[in-house]
Parts: sequence; C-alpha cells; structure tokens
Amino acid sequence: MKTFKHGLLAAMSLVMVVGCAARPPLYALKDGTTAEERTQDGATCQAQLVQPEPLRSGNWSKRSFTETRGIEQELRKDYINCMTSKGYRIVTG
Repeated sequence: MKTFKHGLLAAMSLVMVVGCAARPPLYALKDGTTAEERTQDGATCQAQLVQPEPLRSGNWSKRSFTETRGIEQELRKDYINCMTSKGYRIVTG
C-alpha cells in the first residue's frame, strides 16, 4: 500500500508539473463575488470532476505521456465548463 501511495503521489506531481509548465494558470472572474465565494465555487467544481481510471487506480506507470496529458486536458475542460456554468468567465494569466 505504501508503494501505491508513493507512486500515486509521484504521478500526480508529474502531471501537475507538466500541466503547469505547459499551460498558464486559470482565473475565474465574476462581478459581485468575494474571494471566499470564488474559492467555494472552485472547490465545488473540483469535487465534481470525474476522476479517470488511471487516477482512481494509480496505474500511471502503464500510461503514456500523451494519455496522461489527455486526462489533464479533460479535467481542465470539465473544470472550465463547471465554472462558466456558475457565471464565471475564465481568463489565463
């Protein structure tokens, strides 16, 4: 179990580094909202993301970079869709 957790942590760190390096950060803007409201809405959208099989199973070692990148892009797209459905406009910084 310990090896699984270490592998999952390493894989998630890699995805975050690759994702952050390749894409600018997202900012959700909506007039009349406080920072706390934006944080709550963002957390709600993050919690609603459907985690793909490799993320659930921790089976990253069998995934190619392209597959991993595709998963990151899908999660990002789903997050953007959720926030825009709440009335936010998304900008990159």
